[in-house]
Amino acid sequence: MENSFPKADEAAESKFVVTLNHSRNSFKRVLDCPLVLFVPEYALSAIYHGATDFYSIRSGVYLFSAKAEETEQLISKHTTHGYLELEGLLFEERQNKIKVIEDLLAEYKSLPD
Repeated sequence: MENSFPKADEAAESKFVVTLNHSRNSFKRVLDCPLVLFVPEYALSAIYHGATDFYSIRSGVYLFSAKAEETEQLISKHTTHGYLELEGLLFEERQNKIKVIEDLLAEYKSLPD
């Protein structure tokens, strides 16, 4: 499901999100159980902004954050590459790598002591 959301700013206008909104009443006819979605925050934001009717029938939203050790490992993984490996990246790949590191750093800073 996560791959159905574009990661860009226009995620809320994607066909998938619009379809969620239009088919919101069909889920209870097809599923005879609660529907639980595990999605990243950008996908939740896309549903909130683009499928307001679908989002309004939720029972709750729960956010999970990584442990400090896991975030430290991810930061280390993304920053310990050699210079030659980074030199071979395209401009967009470098920008994406910087964004990933900045997001990880922001997440790490937001963790409780």
